[in-house]
Amino acid sequence: MDFRKILTDSGVAMSRNVLTMVRGVIVVPIITKLMGVGAYGVWTLLITSISFVSAIGGLHLHGALIRYTPNEERRGQTVSDLLVLSVVSSVVSALVLYFGLQLASLSIPDQSIFGADLLTIAALLVTIETVGILLKNVPRSEDRIKTYELILLADIAIKTASLVVALVLVETITAGLLAILLSTTFVHLSIAALYVPKRLRKPNGGNLKRYLSYCTPMVANELSSKLLAKSDRFIIIYFLDPVALGIYSVAYGVSIIFPKFANAFNSTLYPSITSAWENDEIGEIERFYNNFLTGFVLLAVPLLFGIALLADPILRLLATEKVAREGWFLVPIITAAFLFRGYESTLVYVLNALEENEIVAKGTTVALILNVVINVALLPVIGLLGAAVAMVVSMAARLVYVYFYVGQHISIDVPQVRIGKAVLSSLVMTGVLLYVVNVPNTRMLRLVIYPIVGVLVYFSVVYLVGGIKRRDIHQIISLLQNGDTSPARDSQRSE
Repeated sequence: MDFRKILTDSGVAMSRNVLTMVRGVIVVPIITKLMGVGAYGVWTLLITSISFVSAIGGLHLHGALIRYTPNEERRGQTVSDLLVLSVVSSVVSALVLYFGLQLASLSIPDQSIFGADLLTIAALLVTIETVGILLKNVPRSEDRIKTYELILLADIAIKTASLVVALVLVETITAGLLAILLSTTFVHLSIAALYVPKRLRKPNGGNLKRYLSYCTPMVANELSSKLLAKSDRFIIIYFLDPVALGIYSVAYGVSIIFPKFANAFNSTLYPSITSAWENDEIGEIERFYNNFLTGFVLLAVPLLFGIALLADPILRLLATEKVAREGWFLVPIITAAFLFRGYESTLVYVLNALEENEIVAKGTTVALILNVVINVALLPVIGLLGAAVAMVVSMAARLVYVYFYVGQHISIDVPQVRIGKAVLSSLVMTGVLLYVVNVPNTRMLRLVIYPIVGVLVYFSVVYLVGGIKRRDIHQIISLLQNGDTSPARDSQRSE
């Protein structure tokens, strides 16, 4: 495995995640303050539905593209075969969304623009997104991760700019959704013009069985995964109302911002782990995951403590006092759930490389059932806290399940000593921020000063207690220079 390439590819992905974070920070106050918390609830319901149907309608064909492109006999054959399936599936998906939302009789406002209503725009967007998932993964399937990430970066940038302009000028969510549809269409047509003509081949129907055999378990996993992440919205609006959904969605949006940085590795890990497994580089895979887990723990633990301290001022800044008052306690709980998911999402690529996709699907299905049961049991009793508890329990269960099965193939040690030192350092950081740092009760000052002081205190303490050692710093430098991770493996085993 080329560890340096993984890091540099992930660095590009990090830029995309930063832009995604900026988008979330901008859109939340625009909708909640101009159109109301209820409007934000409806917005998230629509975006969730579009994302859900697009992902399922994509049939995980991009996974087959990544898995089989490196071994194809004729360049472009795989993408040509899969493109036909994708187009057919996109039309079916659009119809499912349109009539599904109509039959559900959800609280969607009767807004239209240029003669198109919300449901029509949403259905068209599903068609474009479903095909676009495959198109955007063409460079990724050819191990050009930086190109893939730059495409995603441009996609998000164009969507964000058009969305913000439409929301501010027209002040309706219909205009915002139409802006996303037009910008998405432009981006995906550009990608198709760039990649498809050079790779266009006559589709080979004989390959369909192989693709579908690989994808079918992952479709089930995608379905369960999306339901696991999104079903709480539908349950909330059933038991409560759009305002409650808006409060939960704002807290959800804030919580997912920070764990998204762990997902920066996902773009490059799928092809990298698959390639390493094919080349029998088991030791290299183990080194990566052991070092990744150590780094993840050292960053995730203080982040969780920090977000608990800053939840209230962040929500007051981005939304309204009502959202902050009724939703601040949700943020650290949901953040913990996303941290579990962030690490689990890197582990599944080992099972993907082994083509044991059914294990991933079963784990997600179990977590989904657990999530729905807890939601239905707790939401009517304790309100939004029940949804947050359901999420963190189900995400933790899925992580344990996947970790167990990955452990059958590679050895990943839980760095218990470092976890303890990270918790201790985070407690010291929290104490300093609460009882030593004297900040006027101004949310902007807290949002600026707390993170700076917190980072300085945490890393100072964690270094003093041995959570981070000098050899770890040397190893990071060596990793950036030549991709050598052996020293870290040895030091980690010694702990």
